[in-house]
Amino acid sequence: MLTIVSLMNFTLSVWRKSSRHSLRQSLPLRIKVKMDSVRIDKTHLKDTVVAQNPDWFCYGIDAVLLADFAVKNMPSVADRKMQILDLCSGNAIVPVLMAKTPSVKTGCFYTAVEVQEQVFYLAQKSIELNNLENSIKPVCADLCRLEGVIGEKSFDAVTVNPPYMVKGNGRQSSNTQKMIARQEILCTLRDVVSAAKFALKEVGSFFMINRANRRKEIFALLDEFNFCRVEYRLVKPKTDKEATMILVKAQSAGADGLGETGPGRRHIEPVKLSDLIVYGDDGKYTVEVNEIYGRV
Repeated sequence: MLTIVSLMNFTLSVWRKSSRHSLRQSLPLRIKVKMDSVRIDKTHLKDTVVAQNPDWFCYGIDAVLLADFAVKNMPSVADRKMQILDLCSGNAIVPVLMAKTPSVKTGCFYTAVEVQEQVFYLAQKSIELNNLENSIKPVCADLCRLEGVIGEKSFDAVTVNPPYMVKGNGRQSSNTQKMIARQEILCTLRDVVSAAKFALKEVGSFFMINRANRRKEIFALLDEFNFCRVEYRLVKPKTDKEATMILVKAQSAGADGLGETGPGRRHIEPVKLSDLIVYGDDGKYTVEVNEIYGRV
């Protein structure tokens, strides 16, 4: 099922910010990264693996649902490769899954932004293991400071699986990587929406997964940052249970007049799509989730 790769005192060359370049270039700042246990895990997709450190934070069903949701709702661009930005990329699981999906793998180029240098190494490793160097570019950067790192309004779509918890809420841990992945320590929900707005073209698509109980805050921020055509799906463990997650799609502007600025502009009216139910009454994955995982 998996291979254990022990890497001690690995010398990692990371991408560092240069104000002279619109997209991050290789400034070979050499840093020592101590990787005690990097695990290479198979995913549900054929011939697709990811690098993970089980002591940090491993991907779960939320990343799989986000990648599937984005793929199924991605606008088509026939005359060129779509430019897709993945924020809070971690080990690059979302762009890797999207790039390896047969229907889209040749039609997109991905930029994967991750702020933690050690976790960024996992993204590099995941990309290399899947031979996706020509499809995914990893960038070690802070999404709160993207100016000079990526081009403004240069992406057709943005995906993000951000930290779900407000800083100080939920379980606390001495594990820095886990805390940064779970809580808004290095970026807030506002920072995420602002970064997406900065990156997206005038007509671009934004895809996010988050906690369902934050949907009012999400909708308010999307409205504040002038997004429009908001659609969402609630993710429920079972039909009779409360939603735990929300999948959101929004557009940065619209040809129908939505997305205009000014005091008289129309505000968003989020459209609720069908719920996504994870488990059936038998305790097993539903048909839809099995389809997402390619098991039916």
